[in-house]
Amino acid sequence: MNDELSALVKQVDSIAKSVEKVFGGLSAEQLNWKPNEKSWSIAQCLEHLIVTNKLEFPAVENALKENYKNPFWSKIPFLSDVFGKTAIYLFKPQNQRKFKAPKSFQPSKSRFSETIVQDFVAHQQELVEIFERSRDLDLRKTKIISPISEFITYSLMDAFQLLTVHEQRHFGQAERVLQMQNS
Repeated sequence: MNDELSALVKQVDSIAKSVEKVFGGLSAEQLNWKPNEKSWSIAQCLEHLIVTNKLEFPAVENALKENYKNPFWSKIPFLSDVFGKTAIYLFKPQNQRKFKAPKSFQPSKSRFSETIVQDFVAHQQELVEIFERSRDLDLRKTKIISPISEFITYSLMDAFQLLTVHEQRHFGQAERVLQMQNS
């Protein structure tokens, strides 16, 4: 497994451990608390990550097939690199710009039980497995289609980096919700 992928696996594992440590002992009430009607709860942040990652999985699974060919739009020079790097930059936790998640990426408005934390941790193992199953591919040259639009393509490495920074971003968001509860 290459060093970049190993580093991402460590980050995903670290996120899972942090989520379990910080949110594992919270009640359903605490996990579902929202600072206001437009904000997400801790549980919604976790579910959003599960939903988002799972929407990316089919493209990765497709890329793992023996006869896989890169999508048409990825053949336009530099376009996939621009899409991937831009998305990674926009979703880094340090970027304070807010985005409205597309409808298919939004979490449920229903209440969650305490098991959302364990569901997230279990999902992280699925994410690590899909990263590891991709280790023999050329992660920079293999391009996939974004679940947002068939016109958006990026490398598998960019997809994995995007998923990881996206998780870091929403873990930070969930921590801020917990801080608001406690203040």
